[in-house]
Amino acid sequence: MPPNDNPRDTAIRYMCMLSHIPMESDGISTAELAKRLEGEGFIVDRRTIQRDLEKLSEKFALQNRQGNGRELRWFFKKGTPNQWPAMNTDTALTLLMVEHNLKPLIPKQALNSIASLVNQAKETLKVQDRNGSKKTWSESVRIAPKGFVLQPAEIPPDVMTNIFDAMGKHRQLKITNKAGAESVINPLGLVMRGPMLYLVSNYHGYDDIRINSLHRITNATLEMTDLVTPKGFNLDDTLNSGLMNWRLDPGKPKNFEIEVNADIARYLEESRINPTQTIKVLDDGNALVKFASEDTLELRQWLLGFGAEIVVNKPAAVRKWIIEMGKEIVEQYAD
Repeated sequence: MPPNDNPRDTAIRYMCMLSHIPMESDGISTAELAKRLEGEGFIVDRRTIQRDLEKLSEKFALQNRQGNGRELRWFFKKGTPNQWPAMNTDTALTLLMVEHNLKPLIPKQALNSIASLVNQAKETLKVQDRNGSKKTWSESVRIAPKGFVLQPAEIPPDVMTNIFDAMGKHRQLKITNKAGAESVINPLGLVMRGPMLYLVSNYHGYDDIRINSLHRITNATLEMTDLVTPKGFNLDDTLNSGLMNWRLDPGKPKNFEIEVNADIARYLEESRINPTQTIKVLDDGNALVKFASEDTLELRQWLLGFGAEIVVNKPAAVRKWIIEMGKEIVEQYAD
């Protein structure tokens, strides 16, 4: 579609052009833009694209740098609220909620890298209400924790920063724990579990994988030596092996059968235990829930947390454990 004086066609071409311009990286040349626009049905010569870019740079944070020869490469400058592509409300709101809730866990340099996007999200969410006054949706939406949630432990900022640096540069770390013991470790992965952060690593000279709570590390410094990854290590495989789940019978899924009341049945219909779960309503109004899962301490404690609202029929070992725990609880509260 050749360019013409139709304002609608010109506006659409501008929008398509802007959508292909990257954020402050290597940029994009007029020749590359012409090829991409052609793929979308816009046949435009390079001189027209050059004029368009110069005109758009008056309204948007467009900049250019010298490429090969006389070629200019165009990009968007970071840190401005009116950058393109435009951010929709859903994306803006999600970004601000993520930034707000993860801010205590993200090192300063990582937050700085998304500062321009956060500013853009704030601008996007500024809207006019019926009275014409300003309102920001980010001030009207919150994440309410489900049930009782422990507050995250404080992590020294420099510890978090140096851990991220070591992982990014593939370097070893020297850490000091609260007891004053020093160790050199290979930081292999960072895992968030609820409000807590854990470092998956192996100690220098050893291959066995361990986890360190970040809040128990008082000091962390980069070593000059390169990180040594144990042969065959994969973070996902390590987590799937149950490193943090306290597996009681590793690698052997059990068939669970629990009887629950109608309220718990509705809750489990909305929040499934896992894809194998089935629910059958019984004649007395209760429901029989069946699922296959490994037997872990975490799962047992979760089941125990329902108290008298559920009855575990199978596996027998889990049923016996819950009965024994119930007896111990009664004894603890006996006069």
